[in-house]
Amino acid sequence: MMKIRKAEMGDLQELLDIYNYEVLNGVATLDLEPKSLEEWRGWFDAHNVDNHPLYVAESEGRVAGYVSLSSYREKEAYRSTVELSVYIGPDFRRQGIASALMEFILQEARADERTHNVVSLSLIHI
Repeated sequence: MMKIRKAEMGDLQELLDIYNYEVLNGVATLDLEPKSLEEWRGWFDAHNVDNHPLYVAESEGRVAGYVSLSSYREKEAYRSTVELSVYIGPDFRRQGIASALMEFILQEARADERTHNVVSLSLIHI
């Protein structure tokens, strides 16, 4: 049974593992080197504030994947525009988790008056 919930600090290592798997095995992150836990902590801290939520899909007692809305650009005029990212761990792909996460966060974005535009630049193996 999959459960979607807000990401917690205790999820940080699993979130990083999922992201770094994509850095090493995919192309969509545009990063060439894996992120450190310290770097990833800064990314984590920028979420679940303002209109930048971060949710995880939990399955089998593990973080199966995550979805986030992040700052699109640093310019003030882009404050109401967010970038949607979704990543699924390799053991949980092709189970509909990415679709469920995206549907969930888009509902959240629609309900948040601070968000007017959602941009998605890439989608990772769903």
